[in-house]
Amino acid sequence: MRPWRLLLLLACLAVRPALAQAPPLGVGLVPAHVPSQGPADIEQMLQRAAAIGPYAAILARWDDPSTPRTVEQLISLTDRDRLQAIVMLDVFEPGGTRLAPPAGRSQRFDAANTEAYVHTVQAIAAHRPAFLVAAVDANRLLAGGTDRLAEFARAYKQAYRAAKAASPETRVLVGFSFDIFRDVKERGGLQYKDVKALVDLFRPELDALLFSAAPSDQQANPAAIPADALEGISALRDREDLLLSLGWPSAVGGPAAQAAFVDRLPALVERLRPIALLWPLLHDVPGRGPAASLGLFTTEGAEKPAAARFRALRPTQLAAAAPEAAKGTPEPPRRNPADTFRIEAGTLGGAPPTLLASDPKREINHARISPDGTRFVFTRYNRFNPAGEALETNGYLQSEIVICRMDGASCELAIPARRGIVAANASWTPDGRGLLYVTNDRPGRRAGVARLDMATRQVSIIPTGADRDFADPHQVAQTIVASSRAPQDARAGPAVSHLVLYDLASQQRRQLTTPTFAQTVEMDPPLGDHDPKLSPDGTRVAVMRHLAKDDWAIVVVDVATGQERNLSGPSPVDAVPEWSADGRLLLFWSVDRTDLRRSGLYTIRPDGSDRRRVPLPPGRFYTMPAFHPGATSGPDARILFSSRPDARM
Repeated sequence: MRPWRLLLLLACLAVRPALAQAPPLGVGLVPAHVPSQGPADIEQMLQRAAAIGPYAAILARWDDPSTPRTVEQLISLTDRDRLQAIVMLDVFEPGGTRLAPPAGRSQRFDAANTEAYVHTVQAIAAHRPAFLVAAVDANRLLAGGTDRLAEFARAYKQAYRAAKAASPETRVLVGFSFDIFRDVKERGGLQYKDVKALVDLFRPELDALLFSAAPSDQQANPAAIPADALEGISALRDREDLLLSLGWPSAVGGPAAQAAFVDRLPALVERLRPIALLWPLLHDVPGRGPAASLGLFTTEGAEKPAAARFRALRPTQLAAAAPEAAKGTPEPPRRNPADTFRIEAGTLGGAPPTLLASDPKREINHARISPDGTRFVFTRYNRFNPAGEALETNGYLQSEIVICRMDGASCELAIPARRGIVAANASWTPDGRGLLYVTNDRPGRRAGVARLDMATRQVSIIPTGADRDFADPHQVAQTIVASSRAPQDARAGPAVSHLVLYDLASQQRRQLTTPTFAQTVEMDPPLGDHDPKLSPDGTRVAVMRHLAKDDWAIVVVDVATGQERNLSGPSPVDAVPEWSADGRLLLFWSVDRTDLRRSGLYTIRPDGSDRRRVPLPPGRFYTMPAFHPGATSGPDARILFSSRPDARM
């Protein structure tokens, strides 16, 4: 991770609290010992931020070409620790009013600069932070006149549209310094309603409002701050949610004055009812100005008195977050033929597909039908790319599990999406009373196997062990097969995914496969075995094995002996095999790199013979097939699968 050059970082909450409740808290993510922080400092930073509030923010510089990558890394860390991220883009020279665009560009928002700015904002939005502040203290531009602010507002509106296309759920806004607006009002003999016209330049493309203020610039003693010091903000807002960033440097009046300012905060912000109250810095940063001492901890990591005072303001309902029991939430079924992503039903003989579920922007796949044939479950993804689509390839974080009736009467969100949490690849238990799925909502955030009880809607973790990751569970009788990977060991090289059998009765596990490779290379997904399926009689496992970059083969493994049979040819792309009810056939999807028109769904015998393509309408990419319960190996056998349009097919 690059050295941090951040001076103002903020955290936020995307949900308005009850009016009588204290606002949620946030703090700027700055580690101790910056800019020479190590991994331990980063982990300590995240732990301390979580103790203050469940949200964290990252300040990125427009003139830093590494900004998109840095944002990606930090959002990954906050997702891991269930912290929501806000990204704040600093477009100014440090502490100044001059723009700091990428190297070689002008100081104005001409066409080239606007294009570069829009590109940066869209690249950040692609990582789906909860909030994206597209400029910190945008009204610094007033130092060059109102025309400069209006010029930027036009560029911001273009960036806003690009950001919302990349991540519709991200709330996009700009930040303003209340101190600057107060000075404009007083020097011009204006009213705040007149100053509000400067904020209106950015409307209606403001999903929220952020105001920062530095009371220590006006008063040396927190007790002298007027109770209505921030009331002018009310006149500058319309109906937008409000975030406030307030802090006091310990260099002004010492640590005691900083702590006293924290005690004043509830009275100062109560009437404004912000959705989040934010402290600028977690740790002090190197520098001579007062702002460098805004941290709640020193640069060396020592806690200041203000830290405990600020933590004490945290709303009680957020003080001890715990996983919620799963509850089915009804949602209307969607079967729109115009949607990009579909789950369809058909037959091995190529009967015209029937649409079961669809979504215009979110991929839906890994569909499985309940043992009684009345319902089907599938995974839905929520991490959007710059093109505005949420794909499985964007990652499994914020995935969710949906159950629908086969007759289209109803659907329900069984496991809802949560930031930093995986809920995916569900399969039914043999009795249909539960769902097994992969989740990282367990201690240490390692991927594991969970069970959703369909009657009580309670979630329990299958005790497969906390020493490694487990994914892609499938159960026959009392045996669960899953893919597993040990933690990364720098000395041993990248870990390989293998198969594990877990006995529910004895709670014992056994490693079934040990894939070997001439050269083990770190990949995502890792080399090795994925998406295993036990045969109906439990004697064999069909699995897709990642052999090399873009090479996937189907392997059948004997449960008793571990003997393997590779059913794929050289350089294959064969994936996600499924057994017919009679155990005589495997159904899978395949890509033919020599002729993409031959890609699609295929069947093959477990001995590798009789490979055939399922005849489906051209022009779509078919994946993730499964058999209906009881479907055998004849042409009338019913199947379901995911699809999306692709002219190459």
